[in-house]
Amino acid sequence: MAVERFKYDFILHWIWSAVFGLMLLTGLALLGPKYGWVLGYNLGLADYLHRTLAVIFTILFLIEIVLEIRRRITSRQKRAPWLVVGKGGFALLTFIAAQLLIISGVLMWLCIDDNHAVLALASVIHETVTYVMVVGVVWHLFEKSYVLILLGGGRR
Repeated sequence: MAVERFKYDFILHWIWSAVFGLMLLTGLALLGPKYGWVLGYNLGLADYLHRTLAVIFTILFLIEIVLEIRRRITSRQKRAPWLVVGKGGFALLTFIAAQLLIISGVLMWLCIDDNHAVLALASVIHETVTYVMVVGVVWHLFEKSYVLILLGGGRR
């Protein structure tokens, strides 16, 4: 059972990583001429890919919520609560950031022609949360690589 959960968690983790990385690249391409080179200045392709990946991102988010609820119901052991700082803090930060990205992205998608004030606010939130998540991902990579160095290059 523990091995199966590890496999699912491992696979979901890397799917999340790939989707977030691709969304970051397509989002950069949508920011304008400074980063348009990422997808060869093809803004239509960047927009299509970003929205398609956003749907996948939302589905993954919902799957993670269902899996977490299932884990909480079936688990007999007490886990540390989600905290912003400390063990499990990155999970809560990711959860809140994913919610903000999904909500602001939906608002941007729906208000593109109508309410420009909501569009502007959602754009600022979307971009700011993205920068926070990029810093979080860099920290996550640093933390994991530091642990591997301390363990002797990942060998036990």
